Amino acid sequence: MKRVHISALRLSLNLVLVLSAILLAAPLARAFDDPRTDNARDVSSSTSARETSAQASRKVPASIVSYALYDGAINPDASLATRPRTVGASAPNTPLPPPPAPPPVSTAPMTAGEKFELFARKSFLSPDSYALDVVSGVYGEWTDDKNNHHHAHRGDFAADSMTRAARSFTFRANANFFEKFMFASLFKQDPRYHRSDRKGAGAKIAYAVSRVFVTQGDRNGKDEFNASFIAGGLAASGMANLWERDERQDLHHFATRFGTHVGFTALKNIFREFLGGQ
Repeated sequence: MKRVHISALRLSLNLVLVLSAILLAAPLARAFDDPRTDNARDVSSSTSARETSAQASRKVPASIVSYALYDGAINPDASLATRPRTVGASAPNTPLPPPPAPPPVSTAPMTAGEKFELFARKSFLSPDSYALDVVSGVYGEWTDDKNNHHHAHRGDFAADSMTRAARSFTFRANANFFEKFMFASLFKQDPRYHRSDRKGAGAKIAYAVSRVFVTQGDRNGKDEFNASFIAGGLAASGMANLWERDERQDLHHFATRFGTHVGFTALKNIFREFLGGQ
């Protein structure tokens, strides 16, 4: 009986050991017998890693990474905390600044030196005035009925036309000297033309013509009789007898010169009113 009991005990221990070995060896057997399980697990782990990386890349735009690399290269000492977080949006379109406005026309009283400078500029530094002198000389010679025999000789006509142009230039320079400097300084008047703010062509033309006889005073800036222009035109018309031919030194030619000067100045004022200038 005692031997039977010991045999049964040994059998039980052997069974326990066998079962334990089977239980411990089963997971290892499954791992070795089915390698696809590990491959699937590896694939799933790599797939989840890629998805995580893709999500991270979607959360952080490539433009920010590019900006960070660029900003780091330019400003290596700058802190990432101070850098902008978005760089993809374009800056708002800022309108271009308006072109600079032309300088306002001065209405301040002129000094005697400024009036002399105005006379010199208008007399000697104005190309259009030289052109008008030539046109005046050619027109005067062509319409001279007493000397129409010159029309048959081109050389004589050109020479006489240029002589008239030289006289026209001398008259214009003398008129500017008296009107824009000498009498303008003596009577303390503004020799410049100041445009009006009137509306309508008729009102503008009427104003331009009236400025032949009306000008701005230096003392108070108010309108007054344009004695500088009238006295200057009369003085220049009288001095023209010093270089005009004998038959043009009478009262008739004196009045014609003065009247032509007044009319031509009124015409220039009309152009100034519409086109600008003083």
